[in-house]
Amino acid sequence: MESKARCSACEVVEPLPRSSGRLYLAPPVPHTRRKLREASKALGLSIEEMDGGIQGIALGDGDLSRLLGQLEERLGEPEQKQSHALFVAGNKTPGLGDLLQARSLSVLLGRESGCWLVDLMESDRLFAHFHPIVSMANPANIHAHECLLRARGDDGKTIPPFEIFQAASRVELTFHLDRAARLTAIRDAVSHDLPGKIFINFNPTAIYDPNFCLQTTVRAIHDAGIEPSRLVFEVIESEEISDSKHLKSILQFYRDAGFGVALDDLGAGYASLNLLSSLRPNYIKFDRELVSGIDGDRYRQTVFSKLVEMARELDVKTVAEGVETRSEWDFLASQGVDFAQGFLLCRPDAPPQTPKLPSGAGV
Repeated sequence: MESKARCSACEVVEPLPRSSGRLYLAPPVPHTRRKLREASKALGLSIEEMDGGIQGIALGDGDLSRLLGQLEERLGEPEQKQSHALFVAGNKTPGLGDLLQARSLSVLLGRESGCWLVDLMESDRLFAHFHPIVSMANPANIHAHECLLRARGDDGKTIPPFEIFQAASRVELTFHLDRAARLTAIRDAVSHDLPGKIFINFNPTAIYDPNFCLQTTVRAIHDAGIEPSRLVFEVIESEEISDSKHLKSILQFYRDAGFGVALDDLGAGYASLNLLSSLRPNYIKFDRELVSGIDGDRYRQTVFSKLVEMARELDVKTVAEGVETRSEWDFLASQGVDFAQGFLLCRPDAPPQTPKLPSGAGV
């Protein structure tokens, strides 16, 4: 029987404490301790100097939020990141178990100013836009749609995805947001009755153990009645991947569940040739920076042709992202690229737009 326990690393967002208690701060240098004393004095809070330079500040109901406001004004970013913080509710003496809750002060400050992000996830204001991926041999054939995360602000306007993910990284909510994005993509793909394959992005550094962290994703797909073979999980990464063994375990989990896998942004960032040959994905996606203007750049054309050749030898399907001009399309087609997506065809939207066929392209 599969466990229904919730994972605190990616499912449960701990709210910022509002009750009385004690905040323990370990600042990096003496002048930071002085600023902490000044901030506490400004609010009429008592502060205790403890062993090792640790500061203990007694807080009443709601005082934590007020104190964080003072500290954000008085401490520079390096001080915020290097000061360790632990809040203990009530009059309890902290024990070893409490040490697991210690965070950088910058995370507490971010949680205070980034309450909007938690609210987005908890009030169901995340949604997906869809970008068609078409066959280059037959552009009328929509092979797949990539699901792209969006969010709706209090004013009803769409919040740019980079702003959402930047905020999540700052306040250590990447695990939570990545999971929420996967579930949102599955829900909205079903609601729009998308044809063909469904590409869903995921960040491998937001997964501790695929056998545990990805169970809610697998359950959601099963509950939605989607055939696993229609799903392609696309590796995205904003930070350098250093643990290829961990990435392999995640991709193997997806394969064992019947899903396809894709490597995003080949030609940029982490996606080096050794990962391509060792991971053997079902698809590789060529980065926009590689595709843009490639029709007029002989150096990039040479690199590109070798990448396509390698993919073909490994029986990996190729997708060119960010195709914006007919001349780019023509070059990619001449190289035997399998699929393409980009503004030349249409923009991401919900419901998805019908791609415009490139003039004169084979249909």
